[in-house]
Order: sequence, then C-alpha cells, then structure tokens
Amino acid sequence: MNDIELIDEYGPAATELSDEAWRAARTRLVSEIEGPVAAPARNRRWGLLPRIAIVGLAGIAAVAAAVAVLPGPHPSFRSPDVTAQQPRARLSFGPVRLVSVSAPQFPFGLPGLGEPSFTADPGGPVMGVFGDTVNDSVVLVPEPSAPQGGANGERTIEVDDRPATILSIPDGSGTTASVQLTWERRAGQWVTIVGNGRYASEEEVLRLARTVVDQPRPVKFKVTLGLAPEGWTLGGFKSDESSIAIQSYQERGSDREVHVVWYSAPQDLGEAEGFEARSEVTVAGRPATLTRATERWILDGTFPDGSAYHLMVPRDFTEAQVIELGESLRVH
Repeated sequence: MNDIELIDEYGPAATELSDEAWRAARTRLVSEIEGPVAAPARNRRWGLLPRIAIVGLAGIAAVAAAVAVLPGPHPSFRSPDVTAQQPRARLSFGPVRLVSVSAPQFPFGLPGLGEPSFTADPGGPVMGVFGDTVNDSVVLVPEPSAPQGGANGERTIEVDDRPATILSIPDGSGTTASVQLTWERRAGQWVTIVGNGRYASEEEVLRLARTVVDQPRPVKFKVTLGLAPEGWTLGGFKSDESSIAIQSYQERGSDREVHVVWYSAPQDLGEAEGFEARSEVTVAGRPATLTRATERWILDGTFPDGSAYHLMVPRDFTEAQVIELGESLRVH
C-alpha cells in the first residue's frame, strides 16, 4: 500500500453524501463493525459509530453496510481548537510555524453507562459513544452553537423548559432505529444525544438527557503529535490499539494536513506517489527514512517499543520542520 492508497483508505476527507445515500445506508445495518466509518461532511447527515475511525473515499462502501447512528443536519461545525502555547524560536523556519498542542477534552459523562469511546470528524466536535455494541449505544455530541435547519419529521419540544428538537429515525422496515434529541442543556450550551437500539425511544432519550453530567476528561490517543502548525485544527482520528491509529491536523480553509499513522509493527507501504528522493535521517536518536515526493514529505520510523509511524507532511514545509514534527511524536 503506497501513501496515496493509505490516504484513500484512512484519510479524513470524504466525499459528501446525499440524504438519499444516507437513507439507503440505514436500511443495511449490520451487527458487526470491523471496517472504518466515513467522515461526515458539512451540511448533511453524519454517521456516528463507536469505532474511532476516519476514512476517505474507500470508506463509503463500509458506511453503506454499517451505519447505525444518523443524527440530523448540523450546518456549522468547527474542529476542537489546537491548544497552542508560545512557539519556541527555533521552530520559526519555513512557511509555517510549529507550536505545542495538546489533546482536546470531552466535557460530559452518562452515569451508569461506563467510559465512552471517542470519534471526531473533519470540521466536527469530539463525540462520545457509550455502550458495548453499535446497535445498542448512546452518542453525546457537544455542539459549538445552536443548530440551524431541520430534518423531515423533526419536532420542536422543550426539555426542562429549554428549547429542543427531537427526531425518530427508522430503519428499512420502518422500526425506529435511533432517536436524536438536541437541546439547550444550559444557557448557550447545546448538546445532541442519540439513542440506538434499546435506547431508541423518545422516553429513554429524554431520560438519558436529564442524567448528563459535567465530567471533563482528556481524549486519549494511541499516538500524538506534540507540535502542529499554528492555527491548524484537529482534523480527525482513529484508534485501534492492537494494530493501527491515526491522527491529523488540518489547515482551516484548505486541504493541507499533517497526517500520522501508527502501526503496531513496521509496514512495507511501497513507493510513494510522485517519489523524488529518499534519505536516511535521525529522529529522536533513532534511524528513520525521509522521502521527498512531489506533494509531500514522508517520514517513516520506529518507536522504542518496536511500533512504527508513517508521518505525511505538505511539501512546502521545510525538511527541518518535518524532523521536528517526527521528534514530537509520542506513543501511549
């Protein structure tokens, strides 16, 4: 698998799907989720699954076979902000400036439903998924602002005298598969909760909404970048601690991204598309391979525990910045 195939399979930029495509996907639910989830696009329905996954065009078929949660339209998302500290002077070379970053936090808990798994989509907030199976799960989404627009069948209600909307989502047989509630939990704080399977009733979703508590917790990543370009945002992530994990940062308003993939063992990914040159370098005291391609830099190396990383960086970064990003990688 070369770097283009890797991005196509796991990258966070997915083609926008129509409402008709999402409705078709709902009719083809399956009980197992072994493949990744398509990254939601703006201004359309987006799918949520407890598998932490971000994929590109190759994931659309997987979604058609495995969508279990489909919250309604959310027209204005933003990624969790990069937590940027004052950059070190030695990082200020080249067209971008690298700054320290930290992982986002998820603000809520649901007593009695255990610890959540997390997912985040390009342009979207971090989402918490509670429950042991995809068909019986509860998804919590902190909204950056009051949602606008609506979906067919959505009703306006109140939750504890605060504005809310509720929507029942059927499967192909007409049975309610999911119920979505968006409400103003407190002044200016909007939250979406989705109940699937045995949680998919208006009564249950309303009951669960009233049990949501403030419980901030860091979102744990298998691999993290300690540096990112200033002003860039978390683009998406996937985590399967047994084999693969992904994290990316994206530039606002463009398709440029810094993209790192962690593997439990070194991989033969083949020749990079647009290959120009390759050199052996040292990253954090360990040997690594730096590849220069037409559109990107690629840095491949290993961690002390024997696991490996594959870091892809836009070509307009300097070689020194690529090495600096590699040295900021941490495996957890």
